[in-house]
Amino acid sequence: GVSTATGGVGRRGPRRNRREDRRKLAEAGIESLEDLRGADAEVVAGEVQGVSADRVREWQAQANAGVAAD
Repeated sequence: GVSTATGGVGRRGPRRNRREDRRKLAEAGIESLEDLRGADAEVVAGEVQGVSADRVREWQAQANAGVAAD
């Protein structure tokens, strides 16, 4: 599920915010790191309230670097 697959998303923030980020991504159809890697950052940002395209690109970079893999 999204909780483990995107577990590293938002690592720098408080745990509560990370869970919220993962929930928002799941609502936008991002269920895995593979989904995140292949997503259009602008589209995701448009679907996820409170998340900018730059933030999505940051998460994608983390996922691509293996930082987000738990």
